[in-house]
Amino acid sequence: MTNFPSWQDVRDDVVAGAGGEEAVAAARHRNQAYIDAQCLAERRKALGLTQTEVAERMGVTKSRVSQIGGSGRRSLTSMRVRCRELS
Repeated sequence: MTNFPSWQDVRDDVVAGAGGEEAVAAARHRNQAYIDAQCLAERRKALGLTQTEVAERMGVTKSRVSQIGGSGRRSLTSMRVRCRELS
């Protein structure tokens, strides 16, 4: 029989190398922010809307829509809701 490490041992090493559980959670949050920002941009384009039109629907400034799309900065919950509301 081969001697492979357990998944928990592998995960523990990866988490430690990444800086701990908090660092892993922060990276997961950043990744989701990027995905949500891409969702908003794709939805906006599919609907043929300008950033200004999206801003009006979201109740924010055009600058905020641009910032969200460019950096992925946003509130996770509100971004998901707003992306769905564009329909």
